Amino acid sequence: MKNKLLILFCLGGALLGSINAQTNKQLAKDFGLSIVQSFFDGNCDYMFDNLDVNITSIEGGHKIAITDKMRKLFCSESPLRADIELTYTMYEENYAPKIYDMNELAQKYPEWQAHLNLEKGDFFFDGAHPAAAGNIRLFTAGDMARFALRKINGDWKIIAI
Repeated sequence: MKNKLLILFCLGGALLGSINAQTNKQLAKDFGLSIVQSFFDGNCDYMFDNLDVNITSIEGGHKIAITDKMRKLFCSESPLRADIELTYTMYEENYAPKIYDMNELAQKYPEWQAHLNLEKGDFFFDGAHPAAAGNIRLFTAGDMARFALRKINGDWKIIAI
């Protein structure tokens, strides 16, 4: 009887852990989508306010200290194409955002994981993943909607771009 209770307790804990991980993954994805929506709303302050104090470069791994002086420079250019009128609905129609935990990122993009050193509970948001071949490109660069997220003091923060 004790063994059965122990097994049930262990299975219940594993199931609860899995549910919490999926919930956190969805919350991270929702936060990532709110960042992308801020591009279309012209609300650069929203993204800037959600940057951690130090940001890691996805491609090079170097760290950049975020300061208030950088806000004007950061917000001086839109990440969206300027040659056509764009809407968030167009984003939803043309992109299929993906969210990866540290293990999934290491499998899919090992070079990025090597630079980022994501920790348990961190996520990589790939909001530039096309929904299908031939999608309408909305961003000025392919990596504009890709960033790593970490929960810091109860709030999601962008830790890498």
